[in-house]
Amino acid sequence: MEISVSILDHIKDPIIVLNTSLNIEFQNKSAIDLFDNDQKGQHISLLVRDPIFLEYIEDAGDNEDNEGIEITFDSYIQKISKEPITFLFNVKKNRELVFLILKNITELKRMDLVKSSFISNVSHEMKTPLSSIIGFIETIKNSAQDDEAAKRKFINIIEKESLRMKRLLDDLMAFNHIETEEHIKPKDKINLNEVIQEIIINLENEANKKNILIKTEDTYDLFVLGNYDNLLQVFANIIENSIKYANSDTEILINFAQKKSNNDLNQFALVKIKDFGSGIEKSHISRLTERFYTVDQARSRSVGGTGLGLSIVKHILNRHSGKLIIESEVGKGSIFTVQIPIYNQ
Repeated sequence: MEISVSILDHIKDPIIVLNTSLNIEFQNKSAIDLFDNDQKGQHISLLVRDPIFLEYIEDAGDNEDNEGIEITFDSYIQKISKEPITFLFNVKKNRELVFLILKNITELKRMDLVKSSFISNVSHEMKTPLSSIIGFIETIKNSAQDDEAAKRKFINIIEKESLRMKRLLDDLMAFNHIETEEHIKPKDKINLNEVIQEIIINLENEANKKNILIKTEDTYDLFVLGNYDNLLQVFANIIENSIKYANSDTEILINFAQKKSNNDLNQFALVKIKDFGSGIEKSHISRLTERFYTVDQARSRSVGGTGLGLSIVKHILNRHSGKLIIESEVGKGSIFTVQIPIYNQ
């Protein structure tokens, strides 16, 4: 018996043993820590105040294939989290004892919710251009069949909506790839100056359409530990965003800086990208890196936004142990600062 207790105490998951009256006979250390004290002799209903749970325990022993029951604790397990937490209770019974094995599935439930929300958002974003394309194809086949001017107009709209879908699919594939590799830390020595110069060349035509000059100030060879293609995408997404939302006949300014961490043990490269657009309300800034979040949905669609660009940036920078800092003032513009640890030999 001592050996059994010792084994149970070393199991990470909380375990509670009940007698046939559903009074607590034993809690391992994890269970005592979870509920803050040893409840030996007390009825299980004092810990789990859910009548459905009690019914489940009564019936569970008769079913070898029971999959457990999920119980959410709203408030009184403050030791783990101030937010509601969900446990999966697996029940095993013999003639004399009932074993409850608890598994914290709060994070799994949260991920399921995120996945469901993601699928819903993707479906919504795809549905709008698809409906538009189908509608205009029907119009061309019917009422506009003999109207060449109308057909050209509708074909242009179909092309625009098709390209929007392609951008969304490209971003979804990029997002999935980045999210999958986020835990793999990059190991290449990357010159940020080279990355920025390549982006400027790649986006020159887009900037010229609005007579925007992409201008570097105080840029120099600055090396970080990273992945070249990832960092290319980070700055492409940010600068392309700036071009989309900046006012015409303005500039986008890029400069480098360096700073030390609070303990002076680490140094960081800072790349600041400043635009002169309409700016962003403070209430929106903290949500800009959320998937599919847009300040102005209609404007985002009109300039070809997918709502995934800055979310991709966030995940890439997480992989690089970096972060994105956003400052903005309505009517004056925004500054996007990318912070990445400097390469140390």
